[in-house]
Amino acid sequence: MEDKVIEKELSYKLGGIFFEIQDNLGRFCRERQYADLFAKKLTHKKINFKREYPIEIANRKSNFVDFIVDLDKKFAGLNRSSGQVLIEAMVAISIVTVGLLGIFSVLSRSLSLNRTVADNYVAANLAAEGIEIVKNIVDGNVLKIQNSTMVPWNLGVTNGVYVVNYNDNSLSSSILENCDADSIKNNASFAMTFNSDNGLYTHDTANQDIGISATNFKRVVCVDTSDDGNEIKVNSIVTWTGRGGAEFDINLEDHFYNWTPTECNDGIDNDDDKKTDYKEDPECNNLPDKNSELPKNISTP
Repeated sequence: MEDKVIEKELSYKLGGIFFEIQDNLGRFCRERQYADLFAKKLTHKKINFKREYPIEIANRKSNFVDFIVDLDKKFAGLNRSSGQVLIEAMVAISIVTVGLLGIFSVLSRSLSLNRTVADNYVAANLAAEGIEIVKNIVDGNVLKIQNSTMVPWNLGVTNGVYVVNYNDNSLSSSILENCDADSIKNNASFAMTFNSDNGLYTHDTANQDIGISATNFKRVVCVDTSDDGNEIKVNSIVTWTGRGGAEFDINLEDHFYNWTPTECNDGIDNDDDKKTDYKEDPECNNLPDKNSELPKNISTP
């Protein structure tokens, strides 16, 4: 162990001598100059050595000359070593940096996609809710007919563009002539808010003090009735602005049909007996019982 320590210390001293000679003589010099200065440096450093013969009388192909040249090459190699380490460190740092940037980019993209998917999910449900609101109004009319109240099957459902909430049992006055996403995007009155207390979306005015916050969603319900009064087409349109200002919209469409006999849904008792109970009206015998399964697009609320 002690020998290794001595050899290591000696190698440091020799390395220092090589650098000093390089500074004094340059890269190229005569062998005699190199040998003389090398011997002088060894003596100054108090390093024991033995010089067997003058270098100028040595064979040009001798190992001694090659030894000196090899030392010079080794010295130049040592000079490059520290630079190589620095370059390798820079390359390694660059690779790590690129890798980390790639990871952060993927994470950022993933978060963005998660937000987009979440917004699409909410918008799809809001659009479906708009359809259900109109469906419940139609269902309510049918239930009134079943309960002996003679009303039109499409009572309260007329052509127009409406703002509706989940708890509405009728459609308010129409607010637009055109039913398209562009008209909705530019109208702040269609904006929806979120109530954190009950987890519901409405068109109420935002008020943070009572837990009602603004959202990016806007919704309208468009109703188009047929000329013969036996069909209702409903479009529920939801628009919103995503991350980066991207515009999105969803348009759900559904159709509701008059499946009841005309005599039973026009609000008029057409029989001479003036009976209003559809069960006792011969013209309405084919209506199902109110507890039976209703046809497609008609369900009990």
